[in-house]
Amino acid sequence: MATPAEPCPLCEKHRGVGELVGPVLWADDQVVVSHRPLSRATGLALAGSRRRAGGRGGPSELDRGRILADWFDTEHVFTAIVGLGIAHFHQHVFVRDPGTPATAPWHDPESWDEVPRLDAGGLDRLADALRARFDALM
Repeated sequence: MATPAEPCPLCEKHRGVGELVGPVLWADDQVVVSHRPLSRATGLALAGSRRRAGGRGGPSELDRGRILADWFDTEHVFTAIVGLGIAHFHQHVFVRDPGTPATAPWHDPESWDEVPRLDAGGLDRLADALRARFDALM
């Protein structure tokens, strides 16, 4: 687990640095909801507390899942609270794209070579559209 002496990936992300930085979809003083970085498949939102070892807040798991499912017209929406090595509450909410083969693990949509991906402009447009949905909800 990250200690104060070593960099915390989520603290860095909230400061806008590091490999986890992606477009912010919704934020308040306790929670940040963002999409994964460009280099990865689309349709994964990460909700993380700003405080280390923080708790839940902001849009509910159901809200985050519904926004992603509606936008991506998905077969399924999965959620997982993982990351034992980071002292923040953080929840992954991700979609399973239509046509994903049954052999692709539920937790690893990127194992499918044809998983939809975006360029930088596409990710910006996606983030703007999802941000508007979060703003309308909140």
